[in-house]
Amino acid sequence: MADPITLSDEMLRTAQTASVYLRERWAASWTAKPYLYVDSASWVASPNVAVAQLSWIYGHGIRQGDSAFGNVAPLDITDWWVKIVFDQGEADDLLWYGFVHEIAKYMDGDLVVSGERVGTGHQTFTCRGMESLLERHIVRAAWCADGSNEYRVHRGLEFNAPNRSDDAGNRSAAQGPRGVYLFTDAFHSANKWSSRNIVNYVLEYHTPLDRTGDEVIRFMAHPDVGLYVPDWDAPRLATHGRTTKHLLDAIMDRRRGLSYTVEVDADTEVVMVRPFTFVDTDISVAGGHILGKNESQKAIDFGRTPDVVSAELRTSSERRWDQIVAFGREVVVCETLGAQAGSITAHWDTAALQTAYNEGAKNEAGYGALSPAEKLRRNTEFRSADKFSRVYSHFGPDDDWDSVADMSLFYDLSEDLGIDHQTDRIFYRPAQRFERYLPLKTDHVYPTAHSGVLTLATVVNNTPDGVSWEYLRPIVAMTLHDDLPDTSGKWALVDKLPVAAEIEGTGDGHGRTFGCSVRMQDDALGFVLNVSGTVQWAIAATDFSTTEQHDYGSALHPLPEYDWKNDLKATVASKADVHVFKAYPETLTTDNEAIRTLYLDASARAGLDIVCNTTMLDIQDGTIVASGGSAYYIRDDRDILEQIARIAGEWYAIERQTLVVTWRHIENAGLFTIGDLITTIGADETEETVRTVITSRRITMAHTVEQFNTLTIETQWVDLDVGSLI
Repeated sequence: MADPITLSDEMLRTAQTASVYLRERWAASWTAKPYLYVDSASWVASPNVAVAQLSWIYGHGIRQGDSAFGNVAPLDITDWWVKIVFDQGEADDLLWYGFVHEIAKYMDGDLVVSGERVGTGHQTFTCRGMESLLERHIVRAAWCADGSNEYRVHRGLEFNAPNRSDDAGNRSAAQGPRGVYLFTDAFHSANKWSSRNIVNYVLEYHTPLDRTGDEVIRFMAHPDVGLYVPDWDAPRLATHGRTTKHLLDAIMDRRRGLSYTVEVDADTEVVMVRPFTFVDTDISVAGGHILGKNESQKAIDFGRTPDVVSAELRTSSERRWDQIVAFGREVVVCETLGAQAGSITAHWDTAALQTAYNEGAKNEAGYGALSPAEKLRRNTEFRSADKFSRVYSHFGPDDDWDSVADMSLFYDLSEDLGIDHQTDRIFYRPAQRFERYLPLKTDHVYPTAHSGVLTLATVVNNTPDGVSWEYLRPIVAMTLHDDLPDTSGKWALVDKLPVAAEIEGTGDGHGRTFGCSVRMQDDALGFVLNVSGTVQWAIAATDFSTTEQHDYGSALHPLPEYDWKNDLKATVASKADVHVFKAYPETLTTDNEAIRTLYLDASARAGLDIVCNTTMLDIQDGTIVASGGSAYYIRDDRDILEQIARIAGEWYAIERQTLVVTWRHIENAGLFTIGDLITTIGADETEETVRTVITSRRITMAHTVEQFNTLTIETQWVDLDVGSLI
């Protein structure tokens, strides 16, 4: 039940006052400054900054309470500290803290007084709240754990930067000497930073300092950090070159349902960063965690209140959605192409260009007069021309390949992703490319037998502690043509063919003296094998032929009979033209004539990686290690997407309203606090639902007896980015 705020219906009120206090140094005592008037002051929620405006009249004259004329000089108080005290009647005074940021001087001319010129006019002073100081500190260092001690590195480190040794973040296991967590220097015992850890660390190590490195103005986390800021999430956040306020704004972002305000403790003058939430009811998130509701919920009953200037309640359907779709990155399909299956073809002109390549330089003038060694050299140079760069090196799937080697998988995958296999395709062939890395990881064991089509497989991680795994590059292998016993049908990775170069009986007896580098084509669906250690056509026994007896490949110069058409297999991966997704609700029941669907991008968090049946995973002892049984997932984050869609669906299903109310007095200002969630306004028959949070409170002081002091509060709702919370 929200706490009710019942405003007074008295017709007569006492005019409330505001007093200004100044000090040049933070450690000095406050000094009242009469005649320095308050024009306005505001308290706000991040990322905004509180602002106050003061005014001062200078020149020659007599002021209220004085008995004689005198000269008043302009004030020079740039960067002085300011405290404004607003009288709240019987309640505690309302305080505003900040510093003078800018002075505007409005000059009305000079007077001659006692033979001297005296300037006249007025000044206005723009003051900024204490949170503005956090914009002055730029993070260019990080503090790290050193046992029970700490040390500094002169670079801002990224919270939860990838740690592939165990994917456990980069936070220390224990708190440091100042009572907060630090960056770890031992990845094998690392932990993930939560939002709460980050806020506590930042406020301990990255707040403004004086020129000697001392913290004169103390910033601290308000106890409500433990109430609203999650300790179960793991946000990733870069720090170097960013301000402290930027980091706090990012962690307590409104899109995460959070914000904060800055307050000064009147007794200790410690600056407190107080968070709050826009969430009006508890929200369950992954792992049994709760995004807690706002505990400061209030209802306003201003019935019969005579001094309401205006009260605007605005309702909009702009942010109500019929369905939420949370989507991850493109589905990645990992599979093996094989020439023996007819799915690898040449990506070069196999007619005139290939014929010219095979013939070499023999049709050039003077070729017949060359010595055998010169002919051999000339042919080698001839075939190295750029126009032949694709011959016997560029390969790809044939035109009949349907982008999924196992067509039964296409139908299963279409059904699993909720798309129509009759009208839809998961690949747009002209734009499809092979990825430079597979979704397979080093030191991971993938099943060679799996039951259940398109279910999540059990993958064993054998990565040593403190060592980072890496993604594998595409795997390309060829059948061996060795003369050693028991080598028939053996395979080897093309980049590791030369490992047996000096062993007799491998190859044609001279040893396997060549290998191939592998890369994926940039502008086509295919891959490139570049032979090193011998000629390119060493892998084209069927296609390459020459009539020149002094050329490589002739009877005088036999080569291993490797043949890409029969000996080649390649495990590749490509991104499908469909994103993994989950919708809430799954089935639409609305009768809206124009459906409104909100798409939430969770591609940084969620993916779906598939290994097709009979995919070559490795070569061990000359034998292909391949997946079997049925295609399976090695990554499936649809549970995350389902949670994001559900939570967002529940959030956006509720109609939100914004409220702006202005009163002709300020004695109720202390009843409203930044971060209060206003549930309703009015009572009984006039009650209206609000359910949004106060993000601004502004006081404007009267300048004349005909004017009124005014108080304005404003509430706002937020677009909740659920993906950043899970």
